[in-house]
Amino acid sequence: MTANSHDYFAKVPAIRVEQTIGVFYAAAIPAGKLLEVCYSDQLRAVRRGESYILDGSQRLVNEPRLRDIGRYIDSRDAAFPNAIILAANYSSSDGLIEEDADLRWRIEATGDDDCLSLIIPQNRKLAPIIDGQHRLFGFSHADKRHLDMPVLCSVFLDLPRPYQAY
Repeated sequence: MTANSHDYFAKVPAIRVEQTIGVFYAAAIPAGKLLEVCYSDQLRAVRRGESYILDGSQRLVNEPRLRDIGRYIDSRDAAFPNAIILAANYSSSDGLIEEDADLRWRIEATGDDDCLSLIIPQNRKLAPIIDGQHRLFGFSHADKRHLDMPVLCSVFLDLPRPYQAY
């Protein structure tokens, strides 16, 4: 598959947002798709020589909280108006930026200057969650019929790791 191929895992409308930190894209992505391509970059201590450094940006997952959120998702009044924040194009295996154009998340214009699409080429875990891991992972504790529910996301493409932790 090439970067210009029309085969992809997901394609959703996106809105470009420019703020002080840079550009990100607001998009509504089905929860089931997100569960396949996102991961939690959990905070951990890594030994470097005689000392330790902190790596990762997310606290440990709280299973009871996930079950509570799953029950909420199964209720009639479930809503998630706050965005899940993602940093696309980072490999879950080594945390490094993905260089393969066939795998990288990207934005494409749809012909009209204001209409954009977020393309997720393959169902590979290339999007660490900066904020919202419990909301997203709560879907794994809910009835499977809710996996089609669109979830608002703020997607940063290639956001440097120090900014992810910040």
